[in-house]
Amino acid sequence: MTDKELFRETFSRLHASDTVYEEVLEMTENKKMRKGHYISGKVAAAAVLAAALGGTTVLAAVQGGFFRSIFGTKGQEDIEVHNIEADGQSWTAAAREWGTADEDAAERLVGEHVAQIGESVTVYGYTLTLDEYIIDENGCGAITYTLSNPDGLAGICDAGYGEYYMSPDVPMKEIYLCTTGGKYIDHKSKFVDSRSIVDRTQTTDTELHAVMYFTVPEMQEEGEGIQIVHSGYELGEKGEVASEEREEITFMPDSFVSSDIYTSDAGYTARISPVGIRFDGPIFEQAGDKGWTAKKLLITYTDGSVYQAKDEDVNNIIVGCYSNTDGGLSEVFNRLVDTEKIASITVNGPDGEDIVFERKEGFED
Repeated sequence: MTDKELFRETFSRLHASDTVYEEVLEMTENKKMRKGHYISGKVAAAAVLAAALGGTTVLAAVQGGFFRSIFGTKGQEDIEVHNIEADGQSWTAAAREWGTADEDAAERLVGEHVAQIGESVTVYGYTLTLDEYIIDENGCGAITYTLSNPDGLAGICDAGYGEYYMSPDVPMKEIYLCTTGGKYIDHKSKFVDSRSIVDRTQTTDTELHAVMYFTVPEMQEEGEGIQIVHSGYELGEKGEVASEEREEITFMPDSFVSSDIYTSDAGYTARISPVGIRFDGPIFEQAGDKGWTAKKLLITYTDGSVYQAKDEDVNNIIVGCYSNTDGGLSEVFNRLVDTEKIASITVNGPDGEDIVFERKEGFED
C-alpha cells in the first residue's frame, strides 16, 4: 500500500475532509529532501492531523507496519537450542526468541526518527525497494525493504534464523550495506555489517519483504553516506563471469536515535538505545588481540523482567561487530528495548565475573 493509499484509508475511517487530507499529504511530500538525503515528514503531518481532528493522530497507523516489522516477530517462529551436523562435524546452535512489537512504546522512543527512502533499483529482473529506516547515534539501525520480481522469486533459499540467501542458479546474488567510501567488512579499515530477516507476514510469491539490521560502529565520516548495494552476475559455459549488474542506493542519515550512558564500577561505558548497544573499548577489544568475547548480555528492567539479548545457548542479537578503531563492540537487538525502564545491563567479564552497568545520575559524555 502506498503512502497516499494509506493516508486515504486512514482519513476515511476518521471522516476527515479532503482539504485536511491534501494538507497532510502535501506537508509529508514537502518534508522529503533531495535524492539521497531523507527525513521523515510524518511527525509534522501528525501535528496537522492532531489539530484538525481535535487531537486524534494517525501517526501510529502510518508507522505501525514499520514498527511491527523491525521490532516484531515478522511471522518467524522461536528457535530452540539444537544440534547441527555437517561435513563430519557437530555443534550446538543457540536458541532465538522473537518479541512482540509494542507500537506505543516504539512511537514514544523512536517515532520521530523514522525516515523514508522510497528508492528502487533493478538487477536481473529483481527490483530492490528501500522503504523506511532508523539509525541510532552509535550506528546501529534497521531498514525495511522489498525484493520483487513479477515472474516469481526464484532462488530465495532459507538460511535459518529468519535469514535467506540466493541460490547460485539465479543471477541476482546479494544485497549488502557499506559506506559510500566502499567500506564494509574490511579488516584494514572500518567494520560494517548487516543481516536481513524475512518478514513472512508480508512476503508473497512475487515480493519478499525483509528487514536489514546493520551496524556502522564509527558512523560515517564527514560527507560520507550509507550505501545499499544490489548486485549479481551470470556465468558463461566455462565458469567465467559473462555479465555483471550492480546498482546502489545511497542516503545520508539526518536524524539519529539517542542513547543513554551506563557505566560500571571499573569505569567501562555502555551506550544503549532502543535499537542497539555500543560498548566502548577497551572492554571488548577486537577478539584475538587482548580482549575477550561477548558471551552474555542481559538487560534487566525496573519491573524485574530480563531481556536475554545474549546468554548461554541464547542469541537474540541480530548482528554485531567490533570497531577496528578502539576495539569497541556494537550489537543490534531483535526487539525494542525500552530504555526508559532499564535498571541495569550485565555482560561477562574477562575474569569470569559479570560486569554490571548502571545509569549514573549526572554522568555526561
